[in-house]
Amino acid sequence: MNLIAENEIKAPESPIARRRSLANPSALGYGGFAATLMTLSLSGMGFRSISNQSVFVANLCFLAGVGLLVSAQWEMVRGNTFDYTVLGAFALYYGGYGVLLLPSSGVLESYQGQTADYHNAFGIYLLVWSILNLFFFIASLPT
Repeated sequence: MNLIAENEIKAPESPIARRRSLANPSALGYGGFAATLMTLSLSGMGFRSISNQSVFVANLCFLAGVGLLVSAQWEMVRGNTFDYTVLGAFALYYGGYGVLLLPSSGVLESYQGQTADYHNAFGIYLLVWSILNLFFFIASLPT
């Protein structure tokens, strides 16, 4: 009886295929969304007497706009269609919001001091995105 032969470990006959996995891109998306929403909400409430939101253009266009769009693209690569749709939509929303606040875009100046018209138009912009958020909420409910 050969003890060495009985205790040998046999190598697998074929190599084991390893599945490559991507890191979870949702952390970038959710972090960018939360940070942007927090700063925008605080300024909207007048926290620390902030009335001009132009300082948040970089946050809206780059952190939220570009960051969420990059995160959305990687969600698409991973096959997460709903996450891709939501993060991509919010990237476009925040990017558009940032462009509306950008002084060089000329949106505010085009109203020539008629702030009531500007606020009404801006309210329609927010209303349309609120309806889209309602659809996202309904789609996220378990069936």
